[in-house]
Amino acid sequence: MPSFQRARALFAPCVLGAALTLCVPTLARAQAAPAAAPSPSPSPAALTEIGRVITSDRQDEPLSATARATYIVTKSDMTARGATDIASALAGVPGLLIERDGAAGSYAPVAVRAQRDDGVLVLLDGRPISGGEIGDLDLGAIPTAGVERIEVVEGAGATLYGTGASGGVINIITNRTRGAYRTPDASYSAGSYGLQRFAFESSTFSFAREIATNDYPYAVPGAPAATRVNADLSATNARFTDAGTLGAFHITGSSGFTSRILGVPGQLGSLTSFARQQDDEGDARVSLSYEAAHATTTLDLSGARQTLTYLDPSVAEYGPTLDFSTDARAQASLRSNIVSDANRLVYGIDLMHGVARNDGSAPGFPAIAALPFAQTALYAQDSLSLGTRSRIYAGVRGERDGAAGAALTPALGGTLGFGSGLSLRLNAGSAFRVPTAEDLSFPGFSNPFLQPERMQSFDATIDAGRILGGASLGWFVQTANELITVNSTFTSLINEQQTSSGGFIFNATTPSLDGFVVTVGATDTYRALAYNAGAPAMRLFHVPVFATSLDVGYTGIGTSRLAAAGATAHTVGALDAAGSGNFTTIDTYVRWRLAAHELLSLRLFDLGNKRYEYAAGYPMPGRTFTVELATR
Repeated sequence: MPSFQRARALFAPCVLGAALTLCVPTLARAQAAPAAAPSPSPSPAALTEIGRVITSDRQDEPLSATARATYIVTKSDMTARGATDIASALAGVPGLLIERDGAAGSYAPVAVRAQRDDGVLVLLDGRPISGGEIGDLDLGAIPTAGVERIEVVEGAGATLYGTGASGGVINIITNRTRGAYRTPDASYSAGSYGLQRFAFESSTFSFAREIATNDYPYAVPGAPAATRVNADLSATNARFTDAGTLGAFHITGSSGFTSRILGVPGQLGSLTSFARQQDDEGDARVSLSYEAAHATTTLDLSGARQTLTYLDPSVAEYGPTLDFSTDARAQASLRSNIVSDANRLVYGIDLMHGVARNDGSAPGFPAIAALPFAQTALYAQDSLSLGTRSRIYAGVRGERDGAAGAALTPALGGTLGFGSGLSLRLNAGSAFRVPTAEDLSFPGFSNPFLQPERMQSFDATIDAGRILGGASLGWFVQTANELITVNSTFTSLINEQQTSSGGFIFNATTPSLDGFVVTVGATDTYRALAYNAGAPAMRLFHVPVFATSLDVGYTGIGTSRLAAAGATAHTVGALDAAGSGNFTTIDTYVRWRLAAHELLSLRLFDLGNKRYEYAAGYPMPGRTFTVELATR
């Protein structure tokens, strides 16, 4: 459920807003041996799987060469844990905050390093997905079927990717390594509250179908015990992906659609059994690459469209409320990567044009004419090698965002190697975010006078690859002018005059011992404040000061019948001044190998049955389980 619809459920029908709440879990840094858990810097045996990344510097490069903090969730990570959507797959990435307001299919926004979802750019195979302009960037709605891996780059990525990447970049990758072929596999799972899911994946096609009644009971302080109704889910997803050659050119392409229908039960105290929502998304992409001896030139073309329909016939004050929102866009990117022993240069041009609508049919929510949005940008980044262990980079992007104005976003950083597995990564940069169509024009909630955000960031990370199985400690600071956020009553968007945030991120992984790997992590956002003239500093809403994670994973060795097992404990501190939050959840899984290509999995979620609330008035379902039969 997108942010403006949550607010309608909270304050229906006259207030539209979003309680963008944040939860920090931790995952292993993508710099250790892979295990059942998502894990850090790869051992030599794992280099073919996660040793290279493409998102951090918009080019294929070794993970060890990236200066920006980059994390990877692999296909094996998603499979072991039974992550069926991108939000579930990302739960545990250090510094990344995921929130849900219910069971399967519920709204799940994301934030990175205290930057909420509007400051996190979500890509599909390197190109921005639709939905951002209408406030419908929901990672809980994007299935993992057909996804090969997810790369998360933290810190301002605006120099290479532009507006909306002030907090970081999440790249959902469906393309497989060139020449790779996957044996077709299928899975069927069933679980609590009527959940059933079937998925099929081959080298070129994926399909997933999921349904759930989600009629779970709840008992939260201040409310009588009852059963959550009108929270059902019905979702279908399919995607085609292929690659080939045409003379000297390599071509990759994909096309897919997602259709999701769900109930929108609203906040406790204002429950509705009638509100319904439907999301439909389709996209098509093609990439054409030409490779020379030391250079690769790539042309990317893509188109995407997302529509969202929201209906609540129970709103008696104004009559039935109907919202219809659309984000349709066409995008093109031409870039060149030039690589030598000493230099890695990337430069290119990004073009995008789209149309957005946010319509409301009830009195007080008039229909709005289609709002065009556009972007034209030129960027360049050069990286210079300083010996065998160190590298520095500098880059700049010049961007024009339609009538919203223009910006230059420079960045500077590098990696300094000291031997014995020690290295220091440093980054400094600026970012620029243009208000979206939802920010400026959604009826009853928007603010047409919002100014574009401007942000500065700095981070430093010490990596120690030879301590245990890999360890790192990072520090980040961010300041922003004109930060776009909701006001204290969630009735409108405002510009905070200035904000400042800072924190530490730590994680460490043990070496594999007879198949066992332990990963620990902690995120301490010691500062997340907003400053406005004449008012005391206020902590940014729903940014927990502290969060920790402990993961124990086992991967079966040889012909062991126990294919994999693990447990993860997440602890999240207080989310606001009222002290909401302060909960711990424990998830476990075990996978038995029945035959060469038959695995039976049992997964238990929220083992302690903590019916916590990420967002006030949105109780979680407590302890749930799934049983899965799969060919992989």
